[in-house]
Amino acid sequence: MQETEVKLQIGKNEKSRIVDFCNKNEFIEQKTVIEHDIYFSPYHRNFMKEDRAIRVRRQGGSWKLTYKEANCSESMQDRQEIEIEVSDGEKLLQIFEKLDFQKLLEVCKERTYYFNADVSICIDNVKGLGQYAEIEILDNASSAGDKEQQIWLMLKQMELMTVKTEKKTYLELLLER
Repeated sequence: MQETEVKLQIGKNEKSRIVDFCNKNEFIEQKTVIEHDIYFSPYHRNFMKEDRAIRVRRQGGSWKLTYKEANCSESMQDRQEIEIEVSDGEKLLQIFEKLDFQKLLEVCKERTYYFNADVSICIDNVKGLGQYAEIEILDNASSAGDKEQQIWLMLKQMELMTVKTEKKTYLELLLER
């Protein structure tokens, strides 16, 4: 799947505009969840320098393994993503340990999802970073340029064009601290 998204650091006013936009445009609010994302890198490669990621996500009792290719956009995150569900996350973590994968960091966040057709909007409270919003286009049929235009149009409708977008991942932001 091609992931195309933009991230913004937000305050109360921006959060209110995003929630109002979601309500007016028939987004469905999902329950708020706690996500624990553990990032790894193989010892023989530097995934941080290559702008790649291997992530193990735990959300409640469910686990997912995700591999992310390097970003190919100047203005937002646009990259290939491969994700699978894992039945036993603890054993997966043991496998990574046995294969000498380096654990980079664990990112913990409280996340509220909003969905509408081909769009996902998340409000995140990231431990150590604060509050962010991510807007992602889920449509695989559209081109990257069309997805980026759709995101910029939504930001304009939410009156968030003056809010600085963040191209770095939560992992990168936390490692810089």
